Amino acid sequence: MKFWQPRKIHRSDGELIRDYLAGDLAAFEELYRRYRLPLYGFLNRRFAGREGLVDDIFQQSWIKAVAVLETYRDDGKFSAWLMRIARNQGIDLLRRDQRREEVEVPMPEEESGFAESATGDDGFRGLCVKENDRRLQCALAKLSDVQREVATLRLEGWSFREIAALQQCPLSTALARMEYALKKLQTELSHDEHSVS
Repeated sequence: MKFWQPRKIHRSDGELIRDYLAGDLAAFEELYRRYRLPLYGFLNRRFAGREGLVDDIFQQSWIKAVAVLETYRDDGKFSAWLMRIARNQGIDLLRRDQRREEVEVPMPEEESGFAESATGDDGFRGLCVKENDRRLQCALAKLSDVQREVATLRLEGWSFREIAALQQCPLSTALARMEYALKKLQTELSHDEHSVS
């Protein structure tokens, strides 16, 4: 005999925020669980190679989000709102660090993958994938911040409308940034390919 169990109700972001502002701490915990990994992933790609900075921005972003949560307009785009806060926190932290000292953009470390590649086709494919990823990361590092952000978000499957909302720019600007980014990436990757051969 089966017992009836109440259906678990999925609360929207807006409902979680409203409930949290009314004193329900569990509502914020659910909101945090929902967006902690996407936010951390976004920051890791946006500030690649700067783990300490990513952790600082991650914490500061949640602190800032909680502080201004009552200003959030429930338009169904909490993730874009949170990413915009994180992006601004990152820019602020970078500016602060640059005032202290000249910050050098780290290039991704080369991974030889030689040990794994010694075992045949799978190892060779893995080595090729790592090499292509390394080349792409190096080319991305040469883009301007906004172009790199558009390119990495597109790689993650974000729509241009979502990117425009995050960057607080018109849709046409997001599209233009992607176009410039693609041209630069093609040039960099083509140059890299010729220098290897």
